[in-house]
Amino acid sequence: MQVWFRESVFRGWQLFCVLLVTFPPSKNFETYLYSFLNQRTAQTEGRVDVMAKYCLKRLAIISKKGPRGKPPSSSEIETASV
Repeated sequence: MQVWFRESVFRGWQLFCVLLVTFPPSKNFETYLYSFLNQRTAQTEGRVDVMAKYCLKRLAIISKKGPRGKPPSSSEIETASV
C-alpha cells in the first residue's frame, strides 16, 4: 500500500473514532457497525486493527450511555487519534 494511501486510511479511522466518541449509531445500524469493526480487527496494515479495536470499545460505551450532548474537547480528540 502506498504511503499516502495508508496515511489517508489512518486519518479516516481517526475521524471515525472522534465521531464515535460523540455520536452513537442508531440501534438498526449498530449491529452492522459491530460486524464491520470486528472484521477490521484482523487488518494489520496501516494500524487499522488498533483503530478498530479502539472503536469497538468506544462503541460499547456510547451504545450503553447514549449521546454526550456536547462536542468533544480538543484533548479528547487528541486521545481519540491514538
